[in-house]
Amino acid sequence: MTSAAVLGTFLGAAAITAPAMASTHPAVASTHPATTAQPATSTNIDQTYVGASLCDGHQWYYCLWYSQGETGAVWGAIQMGYGTIIATFPDDGQLGQGKPVRNDAASMGNNSVNCNVTTWVSPNYTGAFNWLKPGWEGNLTSNLHNNEASISANNCT
Repeated sequence: MTSAAVLGTFLGAAAITAPAMASTHPAVASTHPATTAQPATSTNIDQTYVGASLCDGHQWYYCLWYSQGETGAVWGAIQMGYGTIIATFPDDGQLGQGKPVRNDAASMGNNSVNCNVTTWVSPNYTGAFNWLKPGWEGNLTSNLHNNEASISANNCT
């Protein structure tokens, strides 16, 4: 098991799964009842520490790239979380431009100073997930490569 423990908290019929410890940010809490319990697998995908130049110089909390190795079109946000990613990659001349971000990203970055960033395979922060510590980036694992549906900055200190 990695240094990040998987914590599953069940509140009534709603399930919240997040790395390390449960988030206190309301954007991460699911208000939708889980229909079936999915096993949550966690992978810390830290590969490269890049510091302040992450997310192609944007001031986002996190970003997703169309291609592996943090290349191609990049999308990010300053919103703490997206229960369902509904954005498209910007028309910036890069590979992947104009394509939907959901289920079409291959790498991600954490541009926050004090939060983990997590992306999940299912909407509303459920299912298998990949996460990063502040200032790190990496390729999504085979479970989430072109198969991500929600993302959030969480576990902020």
